[in-house]
Amino acid sequence: MDRPCRHCALPTALAAALAIGLTAGSASALAATPLETHTIADPQYGNMPAAQMRAPAGWKFQGSMSRMCTGIPSASGVATSADGRFQTVLEPNLTWKWIDGMAFQQPPGCLPLRQAMRAQDFLVRFVQSIDNRGPMKIVGTMPVDGAYQQAARASYNQLSATMSGNNSISGMHSYPLVDVGAIRVQTQQGEERYRATVTCFMNSSVGAVGMHMPETCSASVDIVRAPHGQLDALARYVDANQLEAPRTNPAWMAQVQGTQNQIANAATQRMTDEHNRFMNQMQREGDARNARFNAQMVQRSRNTADVVNYALDRQTYSGANGTYNTYNGNANYSWSNGQGGTYGTNDPNANPGAGWTQDQRVHGDGTPYGH
Repeated sequence: MDRPCRHCALPTALAAALAIGLTAGSASALAATPLETHTIADPQYGNMPAAQMRAPAGWKFQGSMSRMCTGIPSASGVATSADGRFQTVLEPNLTWKWIDGMAFQQPPGCLPLRQAMRAQDFLVRFVQSIDNRGPMKIVGTMPVDGAYQQAARASYNQLSATMSGNNSISGMHSYPLVDVGAIRVQTQQGEERYRATVTCFMNSSVGAVGMHMPETCSASVDIVRAPHGQLDALARYVDANQLEAPRTNPAWMAQVQGTQNQIANAATQRMTDEHNRFMNQMQREGDARNARFNAQMVQRSRNTADVVNYALDRQTYSGANGTYNTYNGNANYSWSNGQGGTYGTNDPNANPGAGWTQDQRVHGDGTPYGH
């Protein structure tokens, strides 16, 4: 239902000035203040418009695209009323990674955490880490509005479907955890609401190429600041207009996804190459061990055959009749005629005559000497 407009009969400039004046004095007066849309550019893509965030008209706004732990960009922004008493903040995505039971070096920009946690537990640690705002006291929790919870559930359902599909393809057993929460904090200047969605990607096995995959959590945090007694009104205004939710530019997002796909494909290829190099090295080492073993067995067989020849006072030769043994003593020379006839002798000048050829003296297994 339309409501009567208090300033409809006033000039536009005067109405806007009155609205801004009300905004500066009371959070409840924001309902009379129009919203302005602010565009955040991404320098990495030539200052291409990346996202838009809204703030009350007349508020100072500063936004940026941040790439922290994962390198995936996220919008952040700070909007402050003209008198500085009211403020809304969207933090860059805060991420941490770990591998259970294994040493893991966090990438630059990651938080030094090694576990999944609920949103309210994360917010308590987040507030406790702030050291530039003077005394801060956590006084309790705050409700999370339905639209914010619905967005978290939608994210969980989408991630569950995506990760389930990846499990069936790669052999991974992964699942998401999504939780929301909000806390109220008192400061010397007033009151603040800290709200977060914590999303975790949990892995219960190693990857398809035998690599341990890190588990990852990311927290999206927004903050509302107001004088004492006015936080709830400002929080309702922020929630009703979804001021914490940036709207991304689809064209920019397409470029980001293309870049991320290239990075992911390159990382997968590196993992596959490393795995293949490892397997090839294992294969080469196995082949070398087998070759050494076979050579040892051949040498052992050759030595055994030579010992047998020595014990039987004979020598093995290879020639026209193939490989054969002489039985007329350990003859130094042997001749054959190609028809099964052999002649062994110690006389180097002996020659049985036409049709005979001198044979080669070999090991007992038929292997030539020197091999």
